[in-house]
Amino acid sequence: MEPEKSAASPAEHQSIIGYNAKLGMVFFVVYLLIYALFVFLCTFTLDFMSKPWIGGVNIAVWYGFGLIVGAFVLASAFLMMCKK
Repeated sequence: MEPEKSAASPAEHQSIIGYNAKLGMVFFVVYLLIYALFVFLCTFTLDFMSKPWIGGVNIAVWYGFGLIVGAFVLASAFLMMCKK
């Protein structure tokens, strides 16, 4: 079986590529801001980030886990919102 060929015109194809690129940049900036907050908090509020929280694990570790999960959530959202 042959793969389906796109029926989109070159202009539509470029529009789709532009939309997907902008969407990707939005998600990248969102993640970058969340990560920058993590770095800021670890740098300037070490006492706060080192406090034990759930299960005796400190806030910095939980935030790090949140960053990992957040990356998967954003990647999944990107895949669902991308135009084909």
